[in-house]
Amino acid sequence: MIRLTIALAIGAGLAGPHSARAAETTHPSTTPAQPSPPAPARPTPARFAAELAAQPLPPARTAWTAMSEEAAWAALATATPATRQATRWRYAVALIARDRAGEALGVLDVMAADDIGLAKVAAWRRARGVALGRLGRTDPAIAALDDPALATDPETCLWRMRILAEAGRAAPALGVLGCAMPALNARGAKARRPFILAAARAAIDAGRPGPARDWLDRIPATDAAAALLHGEADRALGAAATSRRWFDLAVRTGDPEQRAAATLGTIETDLAARTLAPPAAARRLAALLFRWRGAWSSAAGSRWR
Repeated sequence: MIRLTIALAIGAGLAGPHSARAAETTHPSTTPAQPSPPAPARPTPARFAAELAAQPLPPARTAWTAMSEEAAWAALATATPATRQATRWRYAVALIARDRAGEALGVLDVMAADDIGLAKVAAWRRARGVALGRLGRTDPAIAALDDPALATDPETCLWRMRILAEAGRAAPALGVLGCAMPALNARGAKARRPFILAAARAAIDAGRPGPARDWLDRIPATDAAAALLHGEADRALGAAATSRRWFDLAVRTGDPEQRAAATLGTIETDLAARTLAPPAAARRLAALLFRWRGAWSSAAGSRWR
């Protein structure tokens, strides 16, 4: 962030006016004072809002174009007042492409400080909404994406679905899936993954485990995050044995947090299937909480109090 601040300061053209005055002499002088030459006018940055508004909204494949860090620094260092905002814009988009939402949001806000008209431009609002959503700021993110020009934009719908699903707002998330499908299908398998997981999460939360399984079938079976959701979906469908197998897979292949979640999922599945008595479940839960240290343990414990 320090490097980012320095770069924006270098490119901001914020040199103050020439306000220093010649010191007044205390001795009288018969020579009339000569007027100081006028200070050079500070260049006025070109207004970028109108330029960006005139461009069509880029679709999924070109919405978030990556840029190397070296290229970004070189572009920022050589930007002129006329090109500075466009350079910042390309950098913000590249930061979103690299999932560096906090830095992207900082760049976007600096842009808006120099040109308040950007707050009315759909492309800028979309980028800001995505950055806010990735930071977990759901309400400001949805507000940023609430623009008539973005209402039926597939890329916006896809991000709106993901942001809502990750915030536990299943019904509205599922409500924009139809609009989001072109943007989802335009992505490759790796890029589709987090959105498919979000759609499956929303379907499970909305009480639709069947469609959730259909979504999850698009992800390799060895994916631990997908296995956890598979386990939840199958449990909701009453398929305890299959659910347990998915959770066992997540225990074997997941990271520590996913393994803990899978262990909890197995306990819940066995309780629901009445193959585990409550006292035994409590002992297994206590053992899990003893092993696991971190934020997840507090959240898991609260579910059982």
